[in-house]
Amino acid sequence: MKTILRILSALIGLIFFVGCDQSDDTENVSVGNLLVRVITSEGAGESDAKVTTTPVTRSLTTDATGVAIFQDIEVGTYKVQIELSPNSNNALQDQVIEIDGVEVQEGGTKQVEYILLEGPKPIEELPLDIDLLLNDSYRRLATAFLFDIGGYSLYWGDIGADLAFVNNSSFGPLQDLDRYNVQPSNQYVVESWAAHYQLIRNSNLGLEAIANSDYVSESGKTETELQAELRFFRALVYFNLVKLYGNPVLVTNTEIDNPLLQNREGTLIIIEEDLEFAQANLSNTQSNTKASANAASALLGKFYLYLAGFPTFDSEKYVMALQQFEGLLDVYSLETDYASVFNVDNEQSNSEVIFTIDFDGSEEGKGGNTGVFWGPLGYALEDNLLLDPEFVKLYFNNPGDYQSPVIFPLNIDDQRFQNNIASFSVEASNEVEETDPTNWRPLKYISDLSIMPSRSSSSEDFPFLRYADVLLMMAEAENAVNGPTTRAYDLVNQIIQRSGSSHQLPMGLSQNDFLLEILRQRKLELCFEGSWKDDLIRNSLLESVISDFNAQNPGFSKQFESHEYIWPIPQSEINSNPNVVQNPGY
Repeated sequence: MKTILRILSALIGLIFFVGCDQSDDTENVSVGNLLVRVITSEGAGESDAKVTTTPVTRSLTTDATGVAIFQDIEVGTYKVQIELSPNSNNALQDQVIEIDGVEVQEGGTKQVEYILLEGPKPIEELPLDIDLLLNDSYRRLATAFLFDIGGYSLYWGDIGADLAFVNNSSFGPLQDLDRYNVQPSNQYVVESWAAHYQLIRNSNLGLEAIANSDYVSESGKTETELQAELRFFRALVYFNLVKLYGNPVLVTNTEIDNPLLQNREGTLIIIEEDLEFAQANLSNTQSNTKASANAASALLGKFYLYLAGFPTFDSEKYVMALQQFEGLLDVYSLETDYASVFNVDNEQSNSEVIFTIDFDGSEEGKGGNTGVFWGPLGYALEDNLLLDPEFVKLYFNNPGDYQSPVIFPLNIDDQRFQNNIASFSVEASNEVEETDPTNWRPLKYISDLSIMPSRSSSSEDFPFLRYADVLLMMAEAENAVNGPTTRAYDLVNQIIQRSGSSHQLPMGLSQNDFLLEILRQRKLELCFEGSWKDDLIRNSLLESVISDFNAQNPGFSKQFESHEYIWPIPQSEINSNPNVVQNPGY
């Protein structure tokens, strides 16, 4: 039994409560934020500490700086509980630390700092449990600043362009990302960086333990298979970092005393080598929630497609992407019904998903946030995402039918619309048709409106790699190499035919017009899966798309500058590492 260490807020010197920082962007919002920082007596951050609240909001772990941030929780008084990681070197590791009387106020951020005054516990040298490390890595993929429903798709992939945009009443730092008012201190910029490097440290820790034969594993996997799985993780996360920050710090070991340097080219080499190793040494016998050789092939193909476009423009990589995708043809197949791709009851037998981020609301710490950050009016806990009308019109048989009031039944053959767009609001679990399309909202992943959303409780997976994406990427590469060939047409038509859309690909398209048709299908097919802004950046279209969006939506205009296709390096990293140089323009 863990003993309970009750710490009262009145104990001066242990806990410091910092006043709320009110923001004009959070006006009329009935929620606030809570930042919990756990540090040692020397001032170092205590990472991987589990932080929970009573009343329950969600369970978080502290990042490398000792920080856990509870965003947009209901105002009120909370008890904060802190449990140190089993790997902590502090004597309080076996205790639950409780902080009473934490007041979260509307629209602000309450900050709580706890200093671990107890000394370190005796160090017991034990071999690293690789199975636990891998399980922790899969769990981390599902966290808020990676691939939770409020993660990559929300803060990067599907905002900042012309698909969805952030409501004026939303959390200020999220608005700043969408409007390109991004500072190095932005919470998402800082926390996303830390979350990615926590996963990289996991991989490096495991790889070093295997190299030194200082590990245990009961999985039955060979050393090579374990290394391949760890390297798949490292490649996936570094690929993300390259797209987000452009020039990340390259870390391939756990020696923190070594100078940590930015190295974009070295990072690109590591990504390719890690994925080639994973492809050669992983099996395809695991479920789609685990790394596999096919997942490595799909991700390597996506990586080559990225290198072929902006900002690298290595056109030879189109051919290499085609080679990777070629091996996946007929191994997977499109689900007959688009909605079944995202149906929680179909996750085990899904024929289309290659690699998915696993969520399970029945297990503590594994639940997702479907319906929390966006969804139908009257259903979602927060209303962060609004839909660009020009995007929604693409689903209509006749785009002119998009008007207010909209006439029901809608003249839309494309079955993806019903899965992706809520043309209704929710009242007492009932769908009520919304004749004003500005009240329509994103719907993808939400399958049961009778179950009201709550934080960290949903079980819908996030399909990170799926066959429809592969077909469209393959068509893009084929078009770039050979133009709009019969094969390229067939790849795209497979997607259109499954959708039931009345839109048909015109014959005789130019290479550029065919690319635009591919992007149209990527937008309709893969919306809210975190790929849209990457698609635009890769094809040098982001700036022109934003210009068109601003002309159509002057009340939500984006102040984009050419350097903002990537984020700044977090200010916290600049401050702590004198070798790191800020991205140009920031």
